[in-house]
Amino acid sequence: MSKNALPTPSLELLQEMFAYDPEAGILTWKSRPKDRFPNEQGWRVFNSKHVGKQAGYRAYNGDGIPACIRVGINQINYSAHRLIWALVYGEMPLDKEVDHINRDPFDNRLSNLRLVTPLGNILNRGMNKNNSSGLKGVAYDKKRDKYTARIMANYRNIHIGRYETKGLAAVARAKAELRYHGTISGQRR
Repeated sequence: MSKNALPTPSLELLQEMFAYDPEAGILTWKSRPKDRFPNEQGWRVFNSKHVGKQAGYRAYNGDGIPACIRVGINQINYSAHRLIWALVYGEMPLDKEVDHINRDPFDNRLSNLRLVTPLGNILNRGMNKNNSSGLKGVAYDKKRDKYTARIMANYRNIHIGRYETKGLAAVARAKAELRYHGTISGQRR
């Protein structure tokens, strides 16, 4: 099971609650039947305030970095991209994650979502904010006056080598990505 995954509500409930526009990537609330509410007032308030409007809110992590769009259902917050996956494909496997291909956690267009393992999701991360070379997995070693190349594979940090130029280190890193991950950063299979 992926780290924070909750079992998603049933497909029937999702179909009853939401409309999804796959090109815009937006979930909107549908009108809900009266029997889904504890009283008539709750039903009227919900249907007058929410029907036809975008579901969810933009959530950010503790550092103010965009996390995802969250949607509340029965006082439980779910990731919108997981609900969308379940709504479109009929299920959301607990051992998989929905990855935003372009790394924008607010872009829930169907063409931007894919099902991956937790490791596959990690591999789609961008550069660390302290990266000074501008290239993923390449750093300048001041002591040796060389560029080092590294890669993370099988949950291990692997030293690829030291190189005279940033370009040579980048080429070595790209070859290692092909070897270990079957792809090069920024390219999609």
